[in-house]
Amino acid sequence: MCVYNPEESTGDVASCTLPKLSTVYSDATFTIEELKDDLRPRAVFGSLVDNNIPFDDVLVIHPEEDEMIEEQCFIGWNYKAEHVGLLRQVKWFMKDVQDKTLFTDEVVFQGSNDNTTWTDIFTMDESIHDGWNYVTWTEPEDYPRFRFYKFTGGQTGSCRLTEIKAQGLETVDNEDESRQCTPHFVDHEGTETELTNSVVYEGTLTALLESIEPRFGGVLGGDSVTFSGTGFSDDITLYTVIIDGIECDVTAATETSVTCTTNDRPGLVESSLEIYIDGMGDVATQGKLFRYVMLWSQDVTWGGEFAPMYMESVYIPAGLNLLVDVDSTPELNAIIVEGSLIFAPNEDEDHERYFDARYIFINGGHMEIGTEEFPYTSKLTITMHGSVFDPYLPIYGNKVIAVRFGTLDLHGAERSPTWTLLDTTVEAGGSQVTLAEAVDWKVGEEVAIAATSYDPREGEKRTIASIDRTDPDKPILTFTDPLDYKHFAKIEEYGGEEIDMRAEIGLLTRNVKFRGDPETSSRDEYGANIFLHSEGDDSLIGRISYIEMTDVGQGFKIGRYAVHFHQIGAVHKSYVKGCSTH
Repeated sequence: MCVYNPEESTGDVASCTLPKLSTVYSDATFTIEELKDDLRPRAVFGSLVDNNIPFDDVLVIHPEEDEMIEEQCFIGWNYKAEHVGLLRQVKWFMKDVQDKTLFTDEVVFQGSNDNTTWTDIFTMDESIHDGWNYVTWTEPEDYPRFRFYKFTGGQTGSCRLTEIKAQGLETVDNEDESRQCTPHFVDHEGTETELTNSVVYEGTLTALLESIEPRFGGVLGGDSVTFSGTGFSDDITLYTVIIDGIECDVTAATETSVTCTTNDRPGLVESSLEIYIDGMGDVATQGKLFRYVMLWSQDVTWGGEFAPMYMESVYIPAGLNLLVDVDSTPELNAIIVEGSLIFAPNEDEDHERYFDARYIFINGGHMEIGTEEFPYTSKLTITMHGSVFDPYLPIYGNKVIAVRFGTLDLHGAERSPTWTLLDTTVEAGGSQVTLAEAVDWKVGEEVAIAATSYDPREGEKRTIASIDRTDPDKPILTFTDPLDYKHFAKIEEYGGEEIDMRAEIGLLTRNVKFRGDPETSSRDEYGANIFLHSEGDDSLIGRISYIEMTDVGQGFKIGRYAVHFHQIGAVHKSYVKGCSTH
């Protein structure tokens, strides 16, 4: 719908602002729409008495279900006319699966654009089970792209699917750079008129934002911010830049960037960004944001007083972005995050920062220590304090970073590889090992060498004293202390097949460290943990990469691991990768 502009309209002329247009092309090029975790159908169809049952969000077998199942059954759904459903995932819930032969090689998932000619997408196999079953496509070019979808079963009972859901995007089935639309005018009485002129959406007129520098600025304004990308205009008079509802004064523009100076932003406001170019429309910002922040180091952040002291608590309300710019904090009690708690790296990669607390509770807010695009590049240690006897946050516990309906981003500098193999055997008493491939590891970092005997206690940690890269593909590490045990490294051949029996060696050190307090955690077997829980698929996001976790996990307690996603459902947007735990 074109949004009416009363200020630009007269008695003879009506002005409106065009909405964004989601097509296969525009979504792939400009990220016009995000994938929906629960992509609802426009209509359902099938051979059941009540075809709505698999889409009613009720995970029970209805009493009358047996009566509804027909031989050669099918159950399906469709999207809006001239649209397709781009599916990243389809899942279905099954209950009391006692006879897999009803489904295996019998139930086929199909797609169609005309509801007549159907394409087989996949067939259920032996992996089906009670509960949710998933099929996921990881690459956008592989996403199924049809208006109609259905499950077709070949036997009586093979349509016993309690619930069906899809993740993806409903979009116009158009891959062209331009899209012509015929507008309809609806007056105040509801009378609709088809206009003779057409409206053409042009991809070549759409500017794309790719980066923001800097990403943060003070709430008092005065910061120069540059937005860079493609398809921009060099005429500064055409721009309107709005950050958090406050206009940013444009000072320079080229065909690849626009620069503006921020104004002060009072109050608590959710972060937002709009860039408009007259004659070209809105810039596709791809969800990127500039954030107004308050600094931990500034007295104004704390009402003109001083920063929190030992065992005090901090509340960060929604609409406030708090940036930690101090080198260390006292041991704090609880940090309640409903806005944003942000740690930005120092320009010096050897700079160290320390943050100590007993509880960090992200309640609908956002905690950011780097992002996947902008990882934290200097050194940071987050230390959690407490004991088994301290008060528990219901469900989440203590000595914890807890996430409820929020986002946790923990991203250290990427390391490659995080582990590899020994190239040659090293005997007990040896202090050098040769690796099987090039690594980016550094002097002073800690590694772990796996045991190759029957005793797992022969795994060892050592610190790197020097690295000989004469052969960069076979670096030689020298340790500060000799090894206590032999570590075997050879590829054996048995029965014509090679078996790689080389010891693994992994890098433990990361520049971002999450730990329990070293004084009590190991002694009491009660370390720190990251506990993520809220009800509903993708109701929270936890993205954790290339951090070091030590003195973590809580002994003799179920679910108190280093990182625990607890009874959430699907977590498509979350991951843990490249981390070390020891």
